[in-house]
Amino acid sequence: MAPTTKTVFAVILLAVGAVAGGAIGFSYGKIQGEDMGRVAGYAEGRSVGVAEEKARVQAEADAAIRAAEAEAAKAANPFIDGTNPFAETANPFESVKINPFAQ
Repeated sequence: MAPTTKTVFAVILLAVGAVAGGAIGFSYGKIQGEDMGRVAGYAEGRSVGVAEEKARVQAEADAAIRAAEAEAAKAANPFIDGTNPFAETANPFESVKINPFAQ
């Protein structure tokens, strides 16, 4: 039985419809995927940005605490940084020929 014109036309339309449907579905899926990726990327970027900001604030707070501790330690012990604040002080016994504390 030979295919009629109607059957050939129906098969051609079916093939064209399948290709067009596939192209439209692919395009729609691609657009939806891009949108979902954009939303997911935004959410991920936002969470990374928030984490970076928290880390920066924590690092600044830690640095301020360390600086305050160093200042407190220096106030408690002036020799902590290795310098002697009394090194420039004159020796009162330098000009004395006799040591008054000798026995």
